[in-house]
Amino acid sequence: MLIKGGLFVPPFVFFRIFTTMSSSRLLKEYINLLVEKIRTTKKDSPFGSRFDIRKFKSLENISIMKAYADSFLSTLGKGSSRIAYSLTSTKVLKIALNEKGIDQNKTELDVFTNPATRPMIAKIFDYDSDYKWLIADSVRAFKEESEFRKETGIIFQDFIDNIKDALNKIEAPDTTLAYNTVKTIQNTDLLLGDIAVIDHWGKSADGRVVLLDYEIG
Repeated sequence: MLIKGGLFVPPFVFFRIFTTMSSSRLLKEYINLLVEKIRTTKKDSPFGSRFDIRKFKSLENISIMKAYADSFLSTLGKGSSRIAYSLTSTKVLKIALNEKGIDQNKTELDVFTNPATRPMIAKIFDYDSDYKWLIADSVRAFKEESEFRKETGIIFQDFIDNIKDALNKIEAPDTTLAYNTVKTIQNTDLLLGDIAVIDHWGKSADGRVVLLDYEIG
């Protein structure tokens, strides 16, 4: 069998390479599923043995929703208005704790569904019609400016300076990320100072550089 560059690979060798790669991928997926099952299963929970998204969706009271999530899921972070849980290895569950949290969930959904701002926020997969909860892509926050440069190829301060000049109509955004950031600022209450902080940026589970979901709007 010929591959790129004219190199001949015997069929049995090619088959062995292919099956090894496939087996490795399947094994990784199996391990992830196994870890997920163990993580979301608890024998002593009053809500049952494991987290059931259908049961969670049937709950109407925020306090009960939180108690149910607390019984099975790991907490990623908690503020005065929302709490975030690790739902899977790539998704987070955010539950509003009060009216402010409900407003934040609604704002986050509005930003995601607006074509002008959607590229700058983590993908939302599901949400409550009353905005009590939503499920979104997980985001790994950047801790150092070097992480931003590694993912984008852009020096962070140069990026911020370009955004500032674009907002002041001195020059046009010089990257797609800068263009989308300017559009987001123009369509929300986001300020330049908000985006100038490195830990307000991160990498989403689908590989995009996005703004974290602090109070936009």
